[in-house]
Amino acid sequence: MSSRNILISEDMPEVNITGGAIATTPHNIHLFVYNDEIEKNGDFVKNNVNLVKKGKVELVMSSDVAEDIANLILKEIRKDNLE
Repeated sequence: MSSRNILISEDMPEVNITGGAIATTPHNIHLFVYNDEIEKNGDFVKNNVNLVKKGKVELVMSSDVAEDIANLILKEIRKDNLE
């Protein structure tokens, strides 16, 4: 990914995630990200709370973009592990 100026809007939403899943088509990669949330079923029994994976965002990208993003993330992980 080439370095470039990125304008970050003040009202851009922040999405905190706990996991993700991948699906592919012949042309794109779909990354679904989710949060683990307590199931809201109205039956909150102390030992009977279920967690559900609630989808937050679907990111659709080409394989080239996915590879660039994966490399950016891995670079940050490696940098954090060296500190």
